[in-house]
Amino acid sequence: MEPVVSSKIRIKYPKGIRFRCTRCARCCIERTVLLLPEDVERLARVTGLNPEEFAVPVRGLEPYTHKLKKTDEGCVFLRERECSVYPYRPLACRFYPFALIQMGTDYVFILMETCPGVGKGPELEWEFFEDLLLWYLAWEAERASKGPERRLRRNILT
Repeated sequence: MEPVVSSKIRIKYPKGIRFRCTRCARCCIERTVLLLPEDVERLARVTGLNPEEFAVPVRGLEPYTHKLKKTDEGCVFLRERECSVYPYRPLACRFYPFALIQMGTDYVFILMETCPGVGKGPELEWEFFEDLLLWYLAWEAERASKGPERRLRRNILT
């Protein structure tokens, strides 16, 4: 039986996955990170930067509105292989290397790509995925409270 967050929500996740971030920064160097409007607002607020200084607008990828800019070294917030905005990092970064797909009342986590941390560390239990889902549900609830124009239009969050 799949773990249940409430009587109406079930989490499906890859079993037997071991993962521990190795702090290699490969994801910050190689990946394109899409940003939600809330990510852009939060990063602008905590860094004091204008969004144009760290993000590029994107179209047709709703609910994402921007992608993080990169330098030759990777993400603009990468400093000596560490995230300078870690406590405020985008939701997509929090989920890496997993993606979340909503299928009815089920939330399905999939391993999007491998990274050096996959296969290392402890085996991830359902509580790990529950915590990620709670981040997502909090984001979705806040988004929905801002009106229909801000509601989730896609069912994939990476």
